[in-house]
Amino acid sequence: MAIRNLITENELATQRDAMAVGTIIVLYNHEKKGIDEKLNDVGHDFLKSIISSLHVHLDKEQCLSIIVAKCEIGTMLKLEQELRRVAGITQLKFSYLVPTLGSSRAT
Repeated sequence: MAIRNLITENELATQRDAMAVGTIIVLYNHEKKGIDEKLNDVGHDFLKSIISSLHVHLDKEQCLSIIVAKCEIGTMLKLEQELRRVAGITQLKFSYLVPTLGSSRAT
């Protein structure tokens, strides 16, 4: 399964127009001046792509933000790049899948 996922990710990297769903998990220091506003600005810039988000206060300084997006892979990669530019983010994890949307499978 892991090898298949790696091959799939490499193939998908060239298919920037494929529709995908993904998550971006961001750990950041909210004490950093202006970081909340910058993250909010990025969110508004990708308003059509971000379908949900969750904000968690871990302690007095650290916050966790989980962003769920549904868009073309190219757009999702741009969203990731924009978030990586925000000063104060201590960790960022990005993952996406390309589901077969609009079809149903009986299990």
